[in-house]
Amino acid sequence: MTADIEAGYGETPEAVAETIRGVLEAGAVGVNLEDSWERNGRRVLADLTLQEELIRAAREAAAIPLAINARTDVFLHRLGDEAEAVLNAYLKAGADCAFPIVVREPPPIARMVAAVAGPVNILAGPGAPSIPDLQRLGVARVSFGSALARAALGLTRRIANELKSAGTYSSFPEDTIPSLEANRLFEGLR
Repeated sequence: MTADIEAGYGETPEAVAETIRGVLEAGAVGVNLEDSWERNGRRVLADLTLQEELIRAAREAAAIPLAINARTDVFLHRLGDEAEAVLNAYLKAGADCAFPIVVREPPPIARMVAAVAGPVNILAGPGAPSIPDLQRLGVARVSFGSALARAALGLTRRIANELKSAGTYSSFPEDTIPSLEANRLFEGLR
């Protein structure tokens, strides 16, 4: 399991190292570590040198092999031209995979794969190329982020709206998982 640890829950190498130790203790074998924080209600991109230090701290804190997926938010900040250099710096600092968030069109994905000196992770979902197309483009890893949970919430909203407005249940999909099967999915997690 990979844990999304946001920006590491601290802007210091010590804080990120503590987060990594907790993640490993919880049983995860990988992390997504992003390079922006929320400050005063805004997302702020981390300084490149600091982010490299945080990645090194995460790598050093891992007592066992840990997959570090380094996410950059440069595209969210409209600084996409810097992405390849930033991701290459993160890989050099110890990340295993480069994750340029919100890159969804085939031409920029292909450019990213060609320019980054390591595996590239793409966020899939509506609007992104299919998995076979991403494979052809050279993408090594695919994430879905919150898309699966948001899809489930969208279905829940549709069901609730139908119940509220018509009192009917037709929004429930025919392939709804039976209770016993759903319970089996969580066996062994206690």
